[in-house]
Amino acid sequence: MHHRKPPFIIPIFLPHQGCPHQCAFCNQNRISGAPSGLLSKSALTEEINRYLSFERDKEKEVQIAFYGGNFLGLPLPSIISLLDEAEKFIQAGPVNSIRFSTRPDTINDQLLDQLTNYAVSTIELGAQSMDDQILALSNRGHTANDTFRAASLIQEKKFHLGLQMMTGLPGDNGKQSIETAHRIAALSPDFVRIYPTVVLSGSPLARSFKKGEYNPMPLEESVKLVAKIYSLFMEKNIPVIRMGLQASDGLEDHESILAGPYHPAFGHLVFSEIFLEKIKLQLRNRKDVSGRCLILYVHSTSISKIRGLNNQNITTVKNLFQLKSIRVLADDSIPKDQLTVDIHG
Repeated sequence: MHHRKPPFIIPIFLPHQGCPHQCAFCNQNRISGAPSGLLSKSALTEEINRYLSFERDKEKEVQIAFYGGNFLGLPLPSIISLLDEAEKFIQAGPVNSIRFSTRPDTINDQLLDQLTNYAVSTIELGAQSMDDQILALSNRGHTANDTFRAASLIQEKKFHLGLQMMTGLPGDNGKQSIETAHRIAALSPDFVRIYPTVVLSGSPLARSFKKGEYNPMPLEESVKLVAKIYSLFMEKNIPVIRMGLQASDGLEDHESILAGPYHPAFGHLVFSEIFLEKIKLQLRNRKDVSGRCLILYVHSTSISKIRGLNNQNITTVKNLFQLKSIRVLADDSIPKDQLTVDIHG
């Protein structure tokens, strides 16, 4: 991303709006907690003003984000009307830019040219997978090629490009997700989001799950897979801005998730997994660590990540290498994703 700080986002949900059909994994009404139907102009204005009234970091740029549906799949008059309303706030000053998420097969030259009249800075594509067989099994109704084409067009027109991918979709045993991540990285997006597939009640996937035709990926396996994918994007300097659905995605009511690798701190689990691998790597090359005391130095913001949930990493490493004790100490001269190892005694 080209900004110093991530923007302050005003999310406007358009559940299922513009979607040609229901994708297997989706129950969009459930996710955003809003009934279908386009916002009226007054409701949209009211919602934007509500967010603008919040206490916030005044240095951050402010972005209106249209999420949840398929923005460019809306009838053109609706797109124009929503953009016109958002643009009023930009002209008046409190808002800097607009972003939205849309399906790859809605992107074309004409539509993108219309957007240049507005302060649209970022377009997110729901790629989900770059494997045509998996896309077909999820009833996505578009191909990987649509995503390649859309991404190139968006970049050609100088918009920021975000790509969303999902792991553990029907037909994916992890290998396909890694392949998708490589293909997405090759498109050089400005950022990505990684969503492990969960079974939402009322989704077509819920029916397959109940019939025993679909088994979601277990949490631990999912965390390990996403950790690999995260590291792959990091190597290519592509920021990962979200891992796993969060309660703020409208998942407050847990009965909406029937099964699958949902965890309220999924991203935290991934970082812990990455640190665990780093500790193991460092200790495997050291002779005779058993019975000794280990000190791990990390940046203060990474202490909870290196410890893992309920100190799990510490316990695992202690048992694995038969250490006498492990201490974690803060050292803010160390980069946030690194650690230094010291062995005593």
